[in-house]
Amino acid sequence: MAFLSTRAMLVLGVSMAVALHCAAAATHTVGGTSGWIIPTTNSLLYTSWAANNTFKVGDTLVFNFAANAHNVLQVTKTNYDSCTATSPLKTYSTSPATVNLTESGPQYYICGYPGHCTGGQNLTITVSAASTSPTSSTNTSTSTSNASYHSISSLTAWMAMLFAVAAVFFGIQA
Repeated sequence: MAFLSTRAMLVLGVSMAVALHCAAAATHTVGGTSGWIIPTTNSLLYTSWAANNTFKVGDTLVFNFAANAHNVLQVTKTNYDSCTATSPLKTYSTSPATVNLTESGPQYYICGYPGHCTGGQNLTITVSAASTSPTSSTNTSTSTSNASYHSISSLTAWMAMLFAVAAVFFGIQA
């Protein structure tokens, strides 16, 4: 019986960790429905978008852009400030470009096509350390397909946790 309790606690703990991870990570579609473009009507498009989102380690940025018309370069602050596309930290040339946020602190992105960065196609975000508990805020910038994916992931995690609780309750051994 002591073995079952230890095993059940382990299964429950792992299930809860999976559920918390899935609930805590968010996918942010850069620019919302506008995507990654040269802003023509709102020069502060990406500044406003970033101010309305919270970024944590473990989150994902998705840049949607037209093929052969844009790219995404992760750059240093110096290169961001001067819109310099040489020596990027990372280059993403295929849309949708997915960027996993693995480090906390400021991060800088520009389009490397001539004139695009100076035209406003640039983004700076500040990434905070991953939280240890799920947040109650909703990311309204997530596209429908990304929201569906995360709903399914969260549902799967919660089902795993429910199974673990049932296994403990009914004494089911794996």
